[in-house]
Amino acid sequence: MENQGLPRMLVFGIIGLIIIIIFGSQMFITIVPGEKGVLFKRFDGGLDHENLYNQGFHFVAPWNYVEKYNIKYQTVTEIIEVLDEKAQKMSIEINVRFAPVPGRIGYLHENFGQQYIETLVKPEVSATARRVMGDFEAEEIYSTQRKEVERRILEELTNVLAKNDVVLQTMLIKTITLSEYLQAKIDEKLGVDQEKEAKVIETEKEVQEKERKKAEAEGIKNFMDLAGFDNEQYLRFLAIKATQEIATSSNSKFVISSGGELPVLLQTESDSKTQTSSAK
Repeated sequence: MENQGLPRMLVFGIIGLIIIIIFGSQMFITIVPGEKGVLFKRFDGGLDHENLYNQGFHFVAPWNYVEKYNIKYQTVTEIIEVLDEKAQKMSIEINVRFAPVPGRIGYLHENFGQQYIETLVKPEVSATARRVMGDFEAEEIYSTQRKEVERRILEELTNVLAKNDVVLQTMLIKTITLSEYLQAKIDEKLGVDQEKEAKVIETEKEVQEKERKKAEAEGIKNFMDLAGFDNEQYLRFLAIKATQEIATSSNSKFVISSGGELPVLLQTESDSKTQTSSAK
């Protein structure tokens, strides 16, 4: 009996070794950080949506298998041909950053599989961009409404991906490329608009200058009335004030005045002496 027991143990050992060799990669799995695993039970109900494998070492029955998913944020850049509201063609480069919802990878795997980026993310990015941009003219997308276009794409894409167990973190339109005809047309219109804006600014400056001169004139008149000056007395006052300012300037050389009762300032480079006299 003892001799019969030994061969049986040897046979079972050999069978067990064969199973380990064949199915070892499926029986012993390691989930690394940034991954989760979803279990498929071949003989017991199929895909297990709820009981997911977290990071670490795990033993799995050889007739089952675990599908590993990268749950880190990933980035995809797509170049998409779109039509605007008037069916004018343009090309956009759009960048999205996304990740699977960690607790829902069982459902993501069932509906889209490991190729969910190709079968879900990219098609929805293209479809959403085309749908939103079809509500705007190319000129608006290119200039005044670009932020609004991005906002709407982000909002709609976030909703549609969330319904399919993917979270969208960011969305950015990197470039917009127009046809040569459309680009020239927009550049021409922008140039006209800029010219109009420059004229408006120039007109506003002229109005401000007129207001400044008016206020200055009113200030002079009020001063003359307060000091009791007539025009000639006021001009003499300005001349005296200007002469005084020149006299205190380090750059003054000669000030000569003829006629009237204005002082004359003389200054030479050799002696830097100032002499004043009265011109009659």
